[in-house]
Formats: sequence, C-alpha cells, structure tokens
Amino acid sequence: MEEEKLVELAKLALRDELFAVKIYSMAAGLSKTGSTRDRLLKISRMEEEHADFWRKLLRRRGIDPSEVSVGFLKTSLYAVFLRLFGLALTFRLMESGERDAVELYSRMLGSPELKEDEKNALKKILEDELVHEQELAEEESRFMKMLDHIRDAVLGMNDGLVEILSVTMGLVGAYGSAFHVALSGLATIPLILHESSYPILEYVGGVSRREQDPR
Repeated sequence: MEEEKLVELAKLALRDELFAVKIYSMAAGLSKTGSTRDRLLKISRMEEEHADFWRKLLRRRGIDPSEVSVGFLKTSLYAVFLRLFGLALTFRLMESGERDAVELYSRMLGSPELKEDEKNALKKILEDELVHEQELAEEESRFMKMLDHIRDAVLGMNDGLVEILSVTMGLVGAYGSAFHVALSGLATIPLILHESSYPILEYVGGVSRREQDPR
C-alpha cells in the first residue's frame, strides 16, 4: 500500500471515528437506561482515543489532521434518525459501521508503510472495534425485546378496545341518545376492567413464549 493511499485511508478512518464519537455521545444523552448510557459513553471515549491515533499517524506524514472533519449533513441525518426511530435501529446502523471499520483496519494492517508501533496500536484498535460490534449487537437485542413487549401490550389493548367500542356502538343504535349512552356506560365499567387485563395478559404471554423459544 503506497504512502499516498495510506494517508487517504487514514483520513477516512479519522472522519469515521470523529463521526462515531458524536453519535455515541448523542445516543448516550438520549438513553434513559444508566447501563446503556455508561456503555455508550465508554465507547465514545474509546473512539476518541482511536481518532487520536489517526491524528498522530497523519502528523507523522506531514498532514494536518484538522483538515479532516465530519459532514454536517450526515451528522444531522443521524441525529434525526436517532430521535425518530430510537436507539434500537440506530444501534443496527452503528453496528454496520463498526463492521466496516474492522474490514478497513484489517486491510491497512498489511501496509508496509505502517511503522511497527503503528501496527501494534492498530491491532489494539481493531480489537476494540470487534468488542464494540458485539456490545452494540447486545444492546440492539435488548431493545428489540423491549419493542416486542410493547407490541404485545398494544395488541392486547387493541383487542380490548374493539369489544368496548362494539358495546358502545350497540348502545348508540339502541337508544340514539347521548345521555342514555353515557348513563348505560356505567354498566360497562366491569367490562372495561376486564378488558384492561388484555394488555397485561398479552405482555406476559409474549414474554413466556420468548423464554420457551428464544430464537
């Protein structure tokens, strides 16, 4: 790998690491779970250390690393995506980015232009990226399970509402009076209490199914 090619790849790596620092920090700020927030902040700090490695590598070759910056549009798009779709899907995107980094760094390790100390440092960074990929997969899995639970509860609530609305529509057809419908609504209180158990039953049932068949 020629020196010029190495420099271009180092710039790309630095840009990706700087981007990762921003996104992980942003995700940590939005996380409501302490353990997830701490993990994301830890990854963000490690990515900053990786960025320092690429800065030093570029300076060694007479390149000013301050010339490398993260695109505002890309960061803004990820910020919007993070707020709209939450952490689970963002983790999936970042996990893909970690895989790309692993592939890039593995290729660069074979460059004869790298100094011995640079190769050793890059090996450590490569190990970090593999760990990050695994950690993101774990966080994504945890959030997807949470989304499954929410889905079960919503489906149960939907079943309950269908029955309650059916009773209400029947009363409207029978009496045609808002007063009588409201008055007779008192009789549906036991039904409402019964139907309110649907989300709980669906949630518990979903958890049990996933415990029996974790695939």
